[in-house]
Amino acid sequence: MRTSTNLPLLVTILVLFASYAAASFELTSEMKTLNAVPRNRRFLRANTGEKVESAETHNEERGVTAKVGTLIKDWKIKQMFKNGKSFEEIFNKGITSGDVWHAFKISKLQNKMSLRELQFNPKYAKWFYYDDWYAWRTAK
Repeated sequence: MRTSTNLPLLVTILVLFASYAAASFELTSEMKTLNAVPRNRRFLRANTGEKVESAETHNEERGVTAKVGTLIKDWKIKQMFKNGKSFEEIFNKGITSGDVWHAFKISKLQNKMSLRELQFNPKYAKWFYYDDWYAWRTAK
């Protein structure tokens, strides 16, 4: 019997998805309980001795959820480029040039190269010419 070589990747994706689902489920269930209490009584509960979690905890959970979502989105963008999809197909799916810049960490490259050097570098030039702002600017 032949084992699949993609098993570690599948396990990693499942773990990421499970942690994302668990974080979003906990967040929604806690938000429902918070919304069940009238706004003016939320802060009164702290005086009664009930355990009330701070807003910082909720913000941390939202941050973790957002980071996992961003990692998945960046991975999808890289896969689309790897599979040879055209820019039109990628941008028609609602992915902006900013998302592409984030996925490929172009902003970190700007610390090493000037914007002008990046724009004319054959490896990175393609990301400059599919921006809506650039198209609008050249049309003037």
